[in-house]
This record gives sequence, C-alpha cells and structure tokens, in this order.
Amino acid sequence: MDNFRTALLIFFLVSLDQLSKFLVTSYLNLGESIRVLPFLDFTLVYNLGIAFSMFNQGGNYSRWILVFLVLILVIYLLFLLLRKPINRHWEFPALLLIVSGGIGNLVDRVFLGYVIDFIHVH
Repeated sequence: MDNFRTALLIFFLVSLDQLSKFLVTSYLNLGESIRVLPFLDFTLVYNLGIAFSMFNQGGNYSRWILVFLVLILVIYLLFLLLRKPINRHWEFPALLLIVSGGIGNLVDRVFLGYVIDFIHVH
C-alpha cells in the first residue's frame, strides 16, 4: 500500500478513536459503566499513566516524559510502517492499529493531560 493511502488510514483510525472517546465522555460520567456484552463493559476512566495505569503518580513531569517516549515510539513505528517492506500479512494491520492508537493517545495526553480509556474486558 502506498504512503498516501496509509496516511489516510491512520487519519481515519485516529479520527475514529477521538470520536469514540468523545461519544463515551458525552454519555458516561467518570467511573460509570455500560454493559455491552457479558464479558465487555464501557467504563469511563482517565488514565494518567500508561497501560493498566502504570506510572500514574508523577504529575505534570511524568506527563511530558510519557509524551516524549510515546512520540519517539510512534515515529519509529511510523518509519517501519512507511519505509520497511512488510513481509507478513499481519504486520501491516498490527502496525497500523498500534500507530493510530498511539497517536490518538498522544492527542489525549497533550491536550487533556490524561488518556481517555473506556474498554473493559472481564
């Protein structure tokens, strides 16, 4: 796939990420849940840290460290996605979703100071 189409896909997925977060924050209060399936809830959580709320306690200092680290990782993965020939069928969609999710979370962290999470699998 050419770089223009890849960029359009990333833009679409980041937009979808931001739209889903907007909708969840419009309909749920912090900590409120909606059962979607027997094993899946939408629960509004503000994550100051990274996965599973790790590094949640550092305040503004850790916020910008996380922004920097995630930005470096997203740039590296973008480089792999756009420049490296992809040999396996699963590599492209996997990298596409990781990069798009990383960019969506960067937008949250830069503009809100936290990442909006809502998917709760149990």
